[in-house]
Amino acid sequence: MKTVVLSTPGNSFSSNFLMNFAETVVELRRHYRVFLSGGVSSFVSFARMKTLGLDVRRGPDQKPFDGMEYDAWVTIDSDIAFHHTQVRALIERCLNDYPVVSGLYRMACGTAYAAVESWDETYYAKHGSFQFLTEDALTQKGQTPFEVAYTGMGFFAVRGTGVFDKLRYPYFHVDLQQVGRLVDIASEDVAFCKNLAKVGIPVVVDPELVVGHEKTVVL
Repeated sequence: MKTVVLSTPGNSFSSNFLMNFAETVVELRRHYRVFLSGGVSSFVSFARMKTLGLDVRRGPDQKPFDGMEYDAWVTIDSDIAFHHTQVRALIERCLNDYPVVSGLYRMACGTAYAAVESWDETYYAKHGSFQFLTEDALTQKGQTPFEVAYTGMGFFAVRGTGVFDKLRYPYFHVDLQQVGRLVDIASEDVAFCKNLAKVGIPVVVDPELVVGHEKTVVL
Protein backbone atom coordinates (compact mmCIF):
# COMPACT_ATOMS: atom_id res chain seq x y z
CA MET A 1 0.00 0.00 0.00
CA LYS A 2 1.36 3.41 -1.02
CA THR A 3 2.00 6.13 1.56
CA VAL A 4 0.49 9.57 0.97
CA VAL A 5 1.15 12.70 3.04
CA LEU A 6 -1.86 15.02 2.95
CA SER A 7 -0.88 18.57 3.87
CA THR A 8 -3.07 21.54 4.77
CA PRO A 9 -1.17 24.79 5.37
CA GLY A 10 -2.95 27.36 7.55
CA ASN A 11 -5.12 27.29 10.65
CA SER A 12 -8.48 28.65 9.45
CA PHE A 13 -10.79 26.38 7.46
CA SER A 14 -14.38 26.79 6.31
CA SER A 15 -17.05 24.25 7.21
CA ASN A 16 -17.19 23.30 3.53
CA PHE A 17 -13.46 22.57 3.51
CA LEU A 18 -13.64 20.53 6.71
CA MET A 19 -16.48 18.39 5.37
CA ASN A 20 -14.61 17.75 2.11
CA PHE A 21 -11.36 17.06 3.92
CA ALA A 22 -12.90 14.63 6.42
CA GLU A 23 -14.61 12.71 3.63
CA THR A 24 -11.36 12.67 1.66
CA VAL A 25 -9.33 11.21 4.52
CA VAL A 26 -11.88 8.44 5.04
CA GLU A 27 -11.91 7.56 1.34
CA LEU A 28 -8.15 7.77 0.84
CA ARG A 29 -7.49 5.40 3.72
CA ARG A 30 -9.27 2.70 1.74
CA HIS A 31 -6.43 2.86 -0.79
CA TYR A 32 -3.32 4.33 0.89
CA ARG A 33 -1.53 4.79 4.16
CA VAL A 34 -2.35 8.42 4.93
CA PHE A 35 -0.38 10.82 7.12
CA LEU A 36 -1.67 14.32 7.87
CA SER A 37 0.64 17.32 8.04
CA GLY A 38 -0.15 20.95 8.81
CA GLY A 39 1.88 24.12 8.89
CA VAL A 40 1.17 27.58 10.27
CA SER A 41 3.22 30.74 9.78
CA SER A 42 2.60 34.38 8.91
CA PHE A 43 5.11 33.81 6.09
CA VAL A 44 3.60 31.46 3.49
CA SER A 45 6.96 29.95 2.49
CA PHE A 46 7.54 28.83 6.08
CA ALA A 47 4.01 27.42 6.34
CA ARG A 48 4.62 25.25 3.27
CA MET A 49 7.99 24.12 4.59
CA LYS A 50 6.40 23.14 7.89
CA THR A 51 3.95 20.90 6.03
CA LEU A 52 7.03 19.03 4.77
CA GLY A 53 8.45 18.62 8.26
CA LEU A 54 11.42 20.85 7.44
CA ASP A 55 13.54 22.55 10.10
CA VAL A 56 16.19 25.20 9.44
CA ARG A 57 18.43 23.52 12.03
CA ARG A 58 18.86 20.48 9.79
CA GLY A 59 20.60 22.52 7.10
CA PRO A 60 20.26 22.97 3.32
CA ASP A 61 20.65 19.26 2.45
CA GLN A 62 17.79 18.02 4.66
CA LYS A 63 14.95 15.95 3.23
CA PRO A 64 11.21 16.20 3.92
CA PHE A 65 10.05 14.60 7.16
CA ASP A 66 13.68 14.00 8.13
CA GLY A 67 14.05 11.25 5.54
CA MET A 68 10.80 9.35 6.17
CA GLU A 69 9.81 7.31 3.11
CA TYR A 70 6.54 8.21 1.39
CA ASP A 71 5.16 7.98 -2.14
CA ALA A 72 3.35 11.28 -2.66
CA TRP A 73 2.96 14.63 -0.93
CA VAL A 74 -0.35 16.36 -1.60
CA THR A 75 -0.99 19.91 -0.46
CA ILE A 76 -4.45 21.52 -0.46
CA ASP A 77 -4.96 25.16 0.49
CA SER A 78 -7.67 26.12 2.95
CA ASP A 79 -9.70 28.03 0.34
CA ILE A 80 -9.96 25.17 -2.16
CA ALA A 81 -13.31 23.42 -2.76
CA PHE A 82 -12.76 19.83 -3.87
CA HIS A 83 -14.18 16.30 -3.90
CA HIS A 84 -12.37 13.21 -2.67
CA THR A 85 -12.45 11.71 -6.17
CA GLN A 86 -10.40 14.67 -7.41
CA VAL A 87 -7.81 14.15 -4.69
CA ARG A 88 -7.51 10.48 -5.56
CA ALA A 89 -7.16 11.32 -9.26
CA LEU A 90 -4.42 13.83 -8.42
CA ILE A 91 -2.55 11.22 -6.37
CA GLU A 92 -2.77 8.61 -9.11
CA ARG A 93 -1.53 11.10 -11.70
CA CYS A 94 1.42 11.84 -9.46
CA LEU A 95 2.24 8.22 -8.66
CA ASN A 96 1.91 6.92 -12.21
CA ASP A 97 2.39 9.74 -14.71
CA TYR A 98 3.92 13.02 -13.54
CA PRO A 99 6.32 13.63 -10.62
CA VAL A 100 4.86 17.12 -10.14
CA VAL A 101 1.22 17.67 -11.05
CA SER A 102 -1.48 20.16 -10.16
CA GLY A 103 -5.15 20.76 -10.57
CA LEU A 104 -6.45 24.12 -11.79
CA TYR A 105 -8.55 26.79 -10.12
CA ARG A 106 -9.67 30.28 -11.03
CA MET A 107 -8.19 33.32 -9.36
CA ALA A 108 -10.23 36.02 -7.62
CA CYS A 109 -10.83 37.81 -10.94
CA GLY A 110 -12.90 34.81 -12.03
CA THR A 111 -11.65 34.98 -15.63
CA ALA A 112 -8.22 33.34 -15.43
CA TYR A 113 -6.60 30.32 -13.81
CA ALA A 114 -3.62 30.38 -11.45
CA ALA A 115 -1.23 29.07 -14.09
CA VAL A 116 1.26 30.62 -16.51
CA GLU A 117 2.42 28.75 -19.60
CA SER A 118 5.60 30.77 -20.17
CA TRP A 119 7.53 33.63 -18.60
CA ASP A 120 6.73 36.16 -21.34
CA GLU A 121 8.86 39.12 -20.27
CA THR A 122 7.45 41.42 -22.97
CA TYR A 123 3.93 40.84 -21.61
CA TYR A 124 5.20 41.38 -18.06
CA ALA A 125 6.88 44.69 -18.94
CA LYS A 126 3.60 45.95 -20.41
CA HIS A 127 1.08 44.62 -17.87
CA GLY A 128 3.05 44.25 -14.63
CA SER A 129 2.24 40.55 -14.40
CA PHE A 130 2.68 37.43 -16.49
CA GLN A 131 -0.13 36.14 -18.70
CA PHE A 132 -2.35 33.77 -16.76
CA LEU A 133 -4.19 30.90 -18.40
CA THR A 134 -7.61 31.97 -19.70
CA GLU A 135 -10.74 29.89 -20.17
CA ASP A 136 -10.38 30.10 -23.95
CA ALA A 137 -6.77 28.96 -23.83
CA LEU A 138 -7.69 26.07 -21.55
CA THR A 139 -10.53 25.01 -23.85
CA GLN A 140 -8.11 24.88 -26.77
CA LYS A 141 -5.84 22.58 -24.76
CA GLY A 142 -8.51 19.93 -24.40
CA GLN A 143 -8.34 17.42 -21.53
CA THR A 144 -4.72 16.31 -21.92
CA PRO A 145 -2.31 17.33 -19.12
CA PHE A 146 0.30 19.87 -20.22
CA GLU A 147 3.43 21.57 -18.90
CA VAL A 148 3.41 25.09 -17.50
CA ALA A 149 6.04 27.47 -16.20
CA TYR A 150 3.98 28.15 -13.09
CA THR A 151 0.89 26.98 -11.29
CA GLY A 152 -0.50 27.84 -7.90
CA MET A 153 0.00 25.24 -5.18
CA GLY A 154 -3.57 25.16 -3.89
CA PHE A 155 -4.20 21.63 -5.24
CA PHE A 156 -0.79 20.18 -5.90
CA ALA A 157 1.10 16.88 -5.66
CA VAL A 158 4.77 15.89 -5.66
CA ARG A 159 6.12 12.35 -5.95
CA GLY A 160 8.07 11.13 -2.93
CA THR A 161 11.23 10.28 -4.88
CA GLY A 162 13.09 12.09 -7.62
CA VAL A 163 11.93 15.62 -6.84
CA PHE A 164 12.80 16.97 -3.41
CA ASP A 165 16.04 15.00 -3.38
CA LYS A 166 17.19 17.20 -6.29
CA LEU A 167 16.45 20.42 -4.40
CA ARG A 168 18.06 22.15 -1.45
CA TYR A 169 16.35 23.81 1.50
CA PRO A 170 14.63 26.29 1.35
CA TYR A 171 12.61 24.97 -1.58
CA PHE A 172 10.21 27.92 -1.69
CA HIS A 173 12.64 30.80 -2.17
CA VAL A 174 14.40 32.47 -5.09
CA ASP A 175 16.30 35.74 -5.32
CA LEU A 176 14.69 38.96 -6.49
CA GLN A 177 13.34 38.63 -10.02
CA GLN A 178 14.48 41.18 -12.60
CA VAL A 179 12.75 41.79 -15.94
CA GLY A 180 14.49 44.63 -17.74
CA ARG A 181 14.38 47.60 -15.39
CA LEU A 182 11.63 45.99 -13.30
CA VAL A 183 12.44 44.19 -10.06
CA ASP A 184 9.96 42.06 -8.12
CA ILE A 185 9.81 39.46 -5.39
CA ALA A 186 8.49 35.97 -6.10
CA SER A 187 5.70 34.24 -4.20
CA GLU A 188 6.48 30.87 -2.67
CA ASP A 189 4.72 28.91 -5.42
CA VAL A 190 6.50 30.86 -8.18
CA ALA A 191 9.80 30.21 -6.39
CA PHE A 192 9.09 26.49 -6.15
CA CYS A 193 8.20 26.20 -9.84
CA LYS A 194 11.35 28.09 -10.81
CA ASN A 195 13.50 25.90 -8.59
CA LEU A 196 12.00 22.80 -10.20
CA ALA A 197 12.78 24.19 -13.65
CA LYS A 198 16.41 24.73 -12.63
CA VAL A 199 16.83 20.99 -12.00
CA GLY A 200 14.87 19.94 -15.08
CA ILE A 201 11.64 18.79 -13.42
CA PRO A 202 8.51 19.79 -15.39
CA VAL A 203 5.38 21.12 -13.72
CA VAL A 204 2.21 19.64 -15.23
CA VAL A 205 -1.41 20.73 -14.85
CA ASP A 206 -4.36 18.42 -15.44
CA PRO A 207 -7.36 20.16 -17.10
CA GLU A 208 -9.64 17.38 -15.85
CA LEU A 209 -8.94 18.45 -12.27
CA VAL A 210 -10.57 21.86 -11.96
CA VAL A 211 -11.41 22.63 -8.33
CA GLY A 212 -13.23 25.51 -6.68
CA HIS A 213 -11.57 28.52 -5.08
CA GLU A 214 -13.45 30.10 -2.17
CA LYS A 215 -13.33 33.91 -2.24
CA THR A 216 -15.30 36.58 -0.42
CA VAL A 217 -17.65 38.61 -2.60
CA VAL A 218 -19.02 41.95 -1.38
CA LEU A 219 -22.52 42.64 -2.77
